[in-house]
Amino acid sequence: MLETAITSDITISGEVQGDVHVTAGTRLTITDQGSVHGNVVVSTGASAIIEGEVQGDLVANGNVHLSPSASIHGNVTGELS
Repeated sequence: MLETAITSDITISGEVQGDVHVTAGTRLTITDQGSVHGNVVVSTGASAIIEGEVQGDLVANGNVHLSPSASIHGNVTGELS
């Protein structure tokens, strides 16, 4: 399985197979047409907007916004603020 580190802002509108790590200072957007089949890790100082699907765990150490259309099929962990 592919593992990808996000080092600049990115929008996913299609399908990604593999884990995605969002690094500090960057933002990941998964549109309502997008899906990630793997774990998503949002590092401290990073952010994510999830409107689509994650089939894996979501680890939220940074700022994460889940839209009403978001679908997470896995565990969600992180600090609440």
